[in-house]
Amino acid sequence: MDLIRFETGWSPFLLSQFRDGLTRRRQCRTDGLKGMAKSEAPNTGPLSLDAIAQRMAKHADARQAQTALLKKRGGETPTAREREALKRWERDREELHREYYLSSIPKGVYLAMSGRQARTVNEQGVRYGLPITGRHINLPDYIRAMHDFLARNKKQLARHGDPEGGGVEQATTIAERLQLAKATREEIKLRMELGELVRVATIHEHLEKISASLRRACELIQSKGDKASFEILDEAIKEIVTNIETMTDPDLKP
Repeated sequence: MDLIRFETGWSPFLLSQFRDGLTRRRQCRTDGLKGMAKSEAPNTGPLSLDAIAQRMAKHADARQAQTALLKKRGGETPTAREREALKRWERDREELHREYYLSSIPKGVYLAMSGRQARTVNEQGVRYGLPITGRHINLPDYIRAMHDFLARNKKQLARHGDPEGGGVEQATTIAERLQLAKATREEIKLRMELGELVRVATIHEHLEKISASLRRACELIQSKGDKASFEILDEAIKEIVTNIETMTDPDLKP
């Protein structure tokens, strides 16, 4: 589109910036759509690149934006009002472009972002009612559908169950879980070597020895009277200390 109609008649509108970008995007889309049937072309709704151009031509700030662009190209400084109008015009144009491209993401781009094959994505789309089975993905529609799915199945998901009873697909593979288990074992082994961890069986063994020492001490005190109490308890305490030291340092032998 080379001309934009204003109320005062047809006037050249400096959309060269916009038109150059528009031309490049059209070429990219044309290259990407070669061999595709016309009925399969994405974004056949009311929002299109032509529709964006027409809407921006009728924008409330279009006239002042045009003036600002003319002045910039002529080396002049636009007024504050013209600069603000140009900012609003460019902001709204960017928003329309964002809406357009987010609503027509090529399937190949989506597959690359998801890290999944087309068959897997299509099966998930059918199974969970997500709009990801087509050749182009409307991202706003997908996001709404995903949040609707989460809302519908919040109770099942909270119980780690699947709405269909088959179990929600696990995020980690068996190989990843095995690798994690191996790393955990190595960490435990290292911490035991550093003396930060002690086997439960070892603790039980040494506690039994401590308990037996105390029992023997009590029996001796009862049989020999108070004279020998101090010596007996002293020996028992030494034995307890020795067992504790042996428990915390396996290299020591009682």
